[in-house]
Amino acid sequence: MHFPSVILMITALLCAANVQAYRYLAIMPTGARSHHIVGSALMKELARRGHQVTVISPFPLKKPMENYVDIEIPTIKAVMENTASALLKTTEKTVVENVRGFYEMGLNMTRIFLEESNLKALLASNQTFDAVICEIFLSEALYGLSEHYNVPLIGLGTFGAHAWNTDMVGSPSPPSYVANSLLPFNERMTLWQRVGNFAFGIFERLLLDLYYLPKQAAIYKEYFPNNKRDMYEVRRNAALVLLNQHVSLSFSRPYVHNQIEVGGMHINRKRSPLPADLERFINEANHGVIYFSMGSYLRSEFMSLDKRQAILETFRGLKQRVLWKFEDPKLEGKPDNVYISEWFPQDDILA
Repeated sequence: MHFPSVILMITALLCAANVQAYRYLAIMPTGARSHHIVGSALMKELARRGHQVTVISPFPLKKPMENYVDIEIPTIKAVMENTASALLKTTEKTVVENVRGFYEMGLNMTRIFLEESNLKALLASNQTFDAVICEIFLSEALYGLSEHYNVPLIGLGTFGAHAWNTDMVGSPSPPSYVANSLLPFNERMTLWQRVGNFAFGIFERLLLDLYYLPKQAAIYKEYFPNNKRDMYEVRRNAALVLLNQHVSLSFSRPYVHNQIEVGGMHINRKRSPLPADLERFINEANHGVIYFSMGSYLRSEFMSLDKRQAILETFRGLKQRVLWKFEDPKLEGKPDNVYISEWFPQDDILA
């Protein structure tokens, strides 16, 4: 063998030895695609970079990709769909009723997730992982998977900064200027709004510590009886928390070093051409275009007729054209300046 060939082979072997690929288990239990998109973007990028990822979620990839394994949890979508219409009525309830409703939904969703046969099969297998990435959204008992595999827990806060995830890394939320995300306040609160923010924070803290988290801890103990650490210890020792939030779209607040904003990481940088009729509708707008969507979970068809009519009349009086993500193609009374579709290429429109 020629000397240059030997040098080339040794160099290649040294480079290969320095390549490290990890095995990640991602837990994305929420049956709302808008939540899933954020975590899926992270896992697809890890797979593209050579890491092995296993994703447990209600939304398997439509096109399989290398290094990416789906474990589908189908029943969660039905649970979420059953609560979607109720969420559209949150304005008719007090904030206290809404918070309790959130927590009850989370407890129900967590138990159903842990009963899934596909998840039980994974737990019974001899697979190993290097880290667990878990969505932080009312499913704390699922943190038990990181203790089950004895690996670090990485949280993904699809809801942005909230007590559900700030507790995990000891990040403070001073009520004097950090408004609770469940209240209609910003950082410029009046004195009485600050008092209300403080009082609501105490209420939520008591509800979390005395009602909701003990119920999640009981589920954790039931499904992970052999775990050495309890749910509380696992929860407060997260290695990292990623937040679907961006400083340009939120308010000032303190963060600790292992709490990182990643808002926008799911946006597709490659723009595709718009459908011809949609592009024409946008280009012919003399006063600009408004994009109106309630996401993939809150479907417009669940909206009451009076609310739907109020929105239509508001749009009718606008100079701008409106793109409305609406699931029923036969929207009665639709103004000419409104374009409806059950799906829009959101990244391409907003880009």
